[in-house]
Amino acid sequence: MALIKFASYFFGFANVFLGILSLISEKKLFFRGFEIGPMTSIGFICLGVTFFWNAHSLKDKTLDDINYGTVYKCPNCGKVTDWYTTVEVQKCSKCNVEIEELKGFYERHPDFEDKE
Repeated sequence: MALIKFASYFFGFANVFLGILSLISEKKLFFRGFEIGPMTSIGFICLGVTFFWNAHSLKDKTLDDINYGTVYKCPNCGKVTDWYTTVEVQKCSKCNVEIEELKGFYERHPDFEDKE
């Protein structure tokens, strides 16, 4: 993850630098035979800002933080949710109740087995 973040910051800096350099340069800059005009410069700057934003929004999470392979169940409605949809939100999407891990769920809620 750190390598992806570094690459995003690097390409962001490179694009912003190229965009600003081409805007303030008195000489015409060319890339593969095409002139880099003001609109292309602004495009490079926007692309660089997008890379910066992407690098800043990346979170340093590991598989231990994500609880890979864990299944959750709502004690209210019984909806089963996999680990991927519960990375950020730990509440049921139906009834907005805090969900619990499925492992040991029926031991904690013995009356829930009778409902199904």
